[in-house]
Amino acid sequence: MQIRKTSEYILAYALWIASCAYGVLIGFWAVRGAGDAIVEFLTLGQLMGTPAQRFQVTFTRNAFDRFGVVILGVLAVLMVVFVEHAYRTGVDQGVLWRRVVLVTLIETAILFVSLAIQVALAGVMGLFTIWSILVPIGVLALVVGLSWVLTRLPEQATTNT
Repeated sequence: MQIRKTSEYILAYALWIASCAYGVLIGFWAVRGAGDAIVEFLTLGQLMGTPAQRFQVTFTRNAFDRFGVVILGVLAVLMVVFVEHAYRTGVDQGVLWRRVVLVTLIETAILFVSLAIQVALAGVMGLFTIWSILVPIGVLALVVGLSWVLTRLPEQATTNT
């Protein structure tokens, strides 16, 4: 029985590493990209403005970039700690797979929202491609699938006595 518990913890920590890598990728690629798209959209009008407004565009974009990295870094550290705790206690409570699916669902939903923001702003600016629609639709399908799987997993561990 001890070997089984040890192997479950090893699995939990392997899944923790994979979930954290996926979350950091989403944060620093998709969420940061969505934030950059928002800032570019908001400062687009200033590029045609007065010289003082044009001067501020670079500083505004750089400030968002720098502070965005710091904020995403803090959120990444919090995610690493939270997910480790959730998976470790999930092994103890017998609900590891439910927690893995839940964390993956949340991360994928954040990815969808980030991609949808980028697509919407790119569409407004006239930068539209077929892939800009297909990728978010694929991610949305993954979110729906993960939601369905989550509803099929037991909320509490079943005991075999």
